[in-house]
Amino acid sequence: MAFCECEFNFDLSNPLWVTLNTSLKINASRKDVWKVMATTGHLEKVHPFCKLHTSKKFQGVGDQDFFVFYNNKEFNRIVIDWKDGESFTLDLFDETNYKQIVIFKVVEDVSGKSLMSIRFETNSFKDVPESKWDENYIKKVISNHKHYFSSVLRGFNHFITTGEVVKRNQFGIHQEYSPKV
Repeated sequence: MAFCECEFNFDLSNPLWVTLNTSLKINASRKDVWKVMATTGHLEKVHPFCKLHTSKKFQGVGDQDFFVFYNNKEFNRIVIDWKDGESFTLDLFDETNYKQIVIFKVVEDVSGKSLMSIRFETNSFKDVPESKWDENYIKKVISNHKHYFSSVLRGFNHFITTGEVVKRNQFGIHQEYSPKV
């Protein structure tokens, strides 16, 4: 099983902006990882909670795509930064007014293996009452997000190293986006 490094940062005195960094070493070149990352419709091949992913073009700033989770929640993404062969930054939109930024990045180490990372930044916790921010709630939030992003990275790893499309919930269910069938 692939092991993901996960770092979750937020300031309890100001939970308006939360950052999560997740990374995974992939036994493939940066070029091979980037090829999948930058392919139109790639989420349908790598994302265990994604039912549909469409895009006309996914090659640079201003390009947009659309995806649907298995629970039918929909998101639009727009590329706001693109460093060819290296990283892209997406602004996510759904029916909420929360700000959600996702940065996908790949670097290659001296051995030719890649480190792929996802950085997620959001203010989606701004409406959570302060009284709810206890140790159990924080553990639940961290666990939920760690599982989500680790599953996405493991999906990239699986597809890149085997060529096999990731199955629904291949790395476990996600209560919100892809509950048990």
